[in-house]
Amino acid sequence: MNHNTAVYENVHQDLQKEKEKEKEKEKDKDIHDSMNTFINSMREIWDKYENEYDEINGEGSYDEKFRLDPVYGSEYDSESDEEMLEEELMD
Repeated sequence: MNHNTAVYENVHQDLQKEKEKEKEKEKDKDIHDSMNTFINSMREIWDKYENEYDEINGEGSYDEKFRLDPVYGSEYDSESDEEMLEEELMD
């Protein structure tokens, strides 16, 4: 490998790194992507917390203590796709 080839490869690698950094900066500027990343990391933390809580206190302990039953009646439940399909086939 001669000197010119080595210089070219170093310059090329530096340019590639700069392009990657610019792409990351653009990605960071996108509010939707940033919020999606943030929400996903929060979800992972909550899931981990729930699993660890259940491991310590017994399976289903987290649900019993922190999850609430719906406060509305069943008349507000949306019909499943299967129920809607069955009704359409009966008509």
